[in-house]
Amino acid sequence: MGRRGFLLAGIVGFGALLVLFVISPSLNPEGSFLGLDGSPGIIDHGWNGVTGIGYLLGDILCHQEESRCLILNGNQMPICIRDLGLLTGLVAGLIFCIPLDRRLSSNRIPVVGTVLVAVTGVEWLAESFTGDMPTIRLMSGIIAGIGAALILGWLLYREK
Repeated sequence: MGRRGFLLAGIVGFGALLVLFVISPSLNPEGSFLGLDGSPGIIDHGWNGVTGIGYLLGDILCHQEESRCLILNGNQMPICIRDLGLLTGLVAGLIFCIPLDRRLSSNRIPVVGTVLVAVTGVEWLAESFTGDMPTIRLMSGIIAGIGAALILGWLLYREK
């Protein structure tokens, strides 16, 4: 598989995960998934059936704090708003990497990517002083996801 194939595989894989996280609340009756607060890396809840797959993955990947998640169809999303932004930005960034192609080999790309990823760190610190900022949390996640995609693209195209 070539470089472009890896980018396309990332777009399809992460895109499918994003779609799964967005449609999972709609595939379940209203009020089926609320109060999922837990810890990332630990399966805090039991999940049943095919519709629970998105919630199982979210349980592993995210803290799922209800106050920081969107509610769709009366159900909490499987991931928090920041993780939703990160995944959305990652897919968008990988799509953006396709036309960049060979320009991704520039040594400026990982610097730009790192600065974009660092935006989430700055937002996280600012939030500890200002309180909950859901829209900014989503936007910083999108920006960091794009930065991560640029770094991944650079890793694929850099001169070894």
